[in-house]
Amino acid sequence: MVSQLEIFFVTGDEVQILDGRYKGQTGVVANEKPSTSYQKARICVNLSQGIKWFKRDQLEKITSVNEETKLSEQVESPVNEKADSDDSAELEVSSTAQSEVTYQWLDPNLIHLEDGTQSRTATDEKAIARYSLEMEEDRWDWQHDPPVIFDDGEHKRPGDGHHRIKAAALAEQQILCEVRIGSLIDTIRYSCSSNQRPTLHRTNADKRRAVEMMFQTLIEEFGSLDAIPRSQGGKRKGLDWTNRRIAEHVGVSARTVDNIYLELELTAKIAQFIEGDRVQIIEDKNLPNWASPGKLGTVSGKDKKLGLLVSWDNDTPQHIHPDKVQQTDLPNPNPTPVLKSIESEPAQVPTPVANPLSAGRDHMQIIFLPPLSTKSSQEVIFTARSTQELKNPQSFRREIGNVLDTINRQ
Repeated sequence: MVSQLEIFFVTGDEVQILDGRYKGQTGVVANEKPSTSYQKARICVNLSQGIKWFKRDQLEKITSVNEETKLSEQVESPVNEKADSDDSAELEVSSTAQSEVTYQWLDPNLIHLEDGTQSRTATDEKAIARYSLEMEEDRWDWQHDPPVIFDDGEHKRPGDGHHRIKAAALAEQQILCEVRIGSLIDTIRYSCSSNQRPTLHRTNADKRRAVEMMFQTLIEEFGSLDAIPRSQGGKRKGLDWTNRRIAEHVGVSARTVDNIYLELELTAKIAQFIEGDRVQIIEDKNLPNWASPGKLGTVSGKDKKLGLLVSWDNDTPQHIHPDKVQQTDLPNPNPTPVLKSIESEPAQVPTPVANPLSAGRDHMQIIFLPPLSTKSSQEVIFTARSTQELKNPQSFRREIGNVLDTINRQ
């Protein structure tokens, strides 16, 4: 079991790197103020190569002679005792970092879980029940990996630990949290990077959601997808957010981020069109084989992967990228006639009409004029073989019935 005191790092602590590129190296915790959300989620360490930022679980404190003295000055009471009152018991990191990170026992019901900070697509109710039972039976290790909470002065929101917080609420227990000062955007960005090595496995849908959430925070910060600062030549400068950097932050492949970026870019472009818009294909060297400059059509649908679905004039509908067309006021030269709906019209029965012009001594034609509601407008002609057949009522009715069946099948 990890002692709660071991999870605190203060300026001057000597630490060893446990994994990653600098594994095995030692350094000293520095008092460098973080300037980005990436740095705010990490601890600054001065190595021989310079200042580097690490996650807390990547560091191991090297015991020093004066460590016990430093910790006793920091914490006035044992950290494994919960607050007896509703007031949270703060565990201050240091006087210089006091305004940034504290450790508090919080009422889980006061933590806002429904503000869009969960980067998972689904909640594991079985995991919550299991955690809650361990908490009720006093088997839960409260000091291990406490949830990270961001406080903007009005609301406390979780950057991770959503399942643990719900379990604590179910068990009616306070929960030890690492509390940081930060906005909703800070919370979401931390959440996007917090589940890379979790107890609960991340699904592909979880990874996709995290990337999409990350892009949404950047769009909110910079105004649009195009306005997000992006490095040139693969070099990171300042606050630039390349697809590669986002992939590293979220813990997914660069190809995954590239694909989602293209979808978001296409979605933003097709949003400039609405169904019914008239469009015209523009001059472009990369047009599809079926497309030609000047071709006209009407937007009939949208797809975030395929682009605009256009009903082309005198041609079959096809998808096309919105960059290949422009809006136009040119009408369809050959509009499709609108067919009047006949669903509400009463059913009509063909009426037999004797054709006096075809009546003769040995035969007579009876022409059945189909009503307009039938599928075919072609006349159906019944010819009586002789006047004798017309004189036989049963034979006449039988022949008439056959003709009516023929009309109905059409």
